[in-house]
Amino acid sequence: MVPIAIGTQTTGSTIRPASFCGVFGYRPTFGEHRLHGVMEASGSLDTLGILARSVADIALFRDVLLGIPPQPMQTLSRSPHIALCKSHVWDQFEPSTHVLIEDAAARLSRAGAKVSEFAMPADFARLNDAHRSISSFEFARTFTFEIENHWGEISDTLRGGRLHDGINGSFERYIESKRIADECRNQLDAIWGDIDVLLTPAAFGEAPVGFPAFAGVPLFQIWTTLHVPALSIPVFKGPAGLPIGAQLIARRHDDRKLFACAQWAWESSARTGKRIRHGCDAD
Repeated sequence: MVPIAIGTQTTGSTIRPASFCGVFGYRPTFGEHRLHGVMEASGSLDTLGILARSVADIALFRDVLLGIPPQPMQTLSRSPHIALCKSHVWDQFEPSTHVLIEDAAARLSRAGAKVSEFAMPADFARLNDAHRSISSFEFARTFTFEIENHWGEISDTLRGGRLHDGINGSFERYIESKRIADECRNQLDAIWGDIDVLLTPAAFGEAPVGFPAFAGVPLFQIWTTLHVPALSIPVFKGPAGLPIGAQLIARRHDDRKLFACAQWAWESSARTGKRIRHGCDAD
């Protein structure tokens, strides 16, 4: 295999495969990386993504992609404040994922982290429809040539999904959705407090059988629309022994702190003698 790979994310196309494949996956703060040479899908949401074997590799390659002098990863001067975020889609996760992420929070607390629970505002539930409206409207404009000249070659899923919604959606709804997204981003900044990172699953559960390409969409819509940096750490195994990632999320433009906290969590789990993925085992 390769030590590092580049992807993109408009909904969950970096964090989700990282979780399913048991690798580290990073979606940067929106707007930090130029996307020249990458075909746009939804310009208001698209970001680059990095898949790698370690946090250190991701941190180094981020600097390379940004064209800035590479810096060593930050070392935390204190144990981090990690807030467990269950969000409004919590009930859609597999029950086993609930157990894993709650047990991980407890183990991180025992390792020295300050662990609290982050109450996501109720109106953040609007982010899912907002993501759908924004991405669909922009998809339909991005793929105008393909729609007009190659309609029959486009997948049924795309034709009947985002393209259908975008072609038939109103400009007014698109603008309202962008306003909702901006409001939620500003609100998140205002209530973040002294939290270093949020902790939430990187997927609903293990990779599903078959090919449901958009498994877990509601989870990814939230964080992608909020434009925050996210990192999936390969620390869990589900009931069938397949990987599930723990997702850490930082404030916008706090990507370096995200790396430092992710490395702390990874090393702390190693010091306990067990990776977090064994959280369902007895001590």
